[in-house]
Amino acid sequence: MDYTPMLFQQSTTHESSSPPQQQVSNVAFEYKGALVGPYSKVGGHHIHAKAGFKDNKKYNLNKAFCISQKFITKNRLNHQDMTNMQRQLFNQLAKDVRNGTRVNSLTEHTTVAKTALMNGGADVQMTQYLVGCSLKNLEEQGVTEPTNIPWNN
Repeated sequence: MDYTPMLFQQSTTHESSSPPQQQVSNVAFEYKGALVGPYSKVGGHHIHAKAGFKDNKKYNLNKAFCISQKFITKNRLNHQDMTNMQRQLFNQLAKDVRNGTRVNSLTEHTTVAKTALMNGGADVQMTQYLVGCSLKNLEEQGVTEPTNIPWNN
């Protein structure tokens, strides 16, 4: 993936649509007025659903990229709408995997992440940025594919 080189300090606000150049697995930083970063530091909503990777020995849900509840509130996003959309799309993915028409892949999970964020009120630029950060985080952890389909394993 191509990421625009940028340096971040924990207290800086980032408004670019490109994910940060530095690691995102262990640094919380401000974006759109509130903290985003590893679950252990910001809590909140995992961009790529944590249950999709729970059986991957390289995956650490506490290092996974998340948006804080403050971020959700400040940016007028709806966490429940995001979660409901994740569930609906993962249920359909599981059905399609069983039917042999789709595969459980990082590409599919990324589509779910994007759609869920937008369903929760995120605009295209915010969605691209947050999903980019989450993908970078998964790459840093050495995670290349999901091991499960959330709500279906």
